[in-house]
Amino acid sequence: MKRIVAILSIALMALAIAMSVAYVKERNNSSRLEANLLSMNDTLAHYHVLDSLNAVQTKALRLKADEYRELYASEHELVGKLQADRRGLIATINMQSQTISSLQASLQPVYVYDTINVVRDTIYCFDYTDKWVDVSGCINDGTLDMSLTSRDELLIVESAQRKRFLGIPLPIRWFGYKSRTVDVLSQNPNTEIIGLNYKTIEQ
Repeated sequence: MKRIVAILSIALMALAIAMSVAYVKERNNSSRLEANLLSMNDTLAHYHVLDSLNAVQTKALRLKADEYRELYASEHELVGKLQADRRGLIATINMQSQTISSLQASLQPVYVYDTINVVRDTIYCFDYTDKWVDVSGCINDGTLDMSLTSRDELLIVESAQRKRFLGIPLPIRWFGYKSRTVDVLSQNPNTEIIGLNYKTIEQ
């Protein structure tokens, strides 16, 4: 009889542990889906740094590996062409930006000699350069021949929002995190980030 009671006690304990693990897993998955819903409904947060530099912030979409493969199939295929290991994939970031610069450069006459027809022609050229852009070109017979080089420098910062208990932030190492966000700052004052998508993949 004691043996049966012991076996039943062990079975009940095992069942209780299994149900607790399943409950925690389901609760975490529910929190993940709720955070994803909030993230998809949030608009991209734009703000300025040092009055002229453009920055944006967005929250992470937390995806399971199979969800990522299904929802972002073309991106998953593209990642496979890189040297990255898709089985160890942690996160991806997609960003769109536009750079609009107002430039002024004076036209300088350049004399071109046609030695065959013994004719002198005049074309007008310009040259502009600063820290972020190089533009040079010439206008000849109403046609613009131009070279443009644009540069940018991005600062990408990832941060985690800690969970709280009675208003007290809990250590991420032991309790995980509530959500993850990424901030992207363009160091080029002429660049505006117009799109940002941040996905974390849980293998």
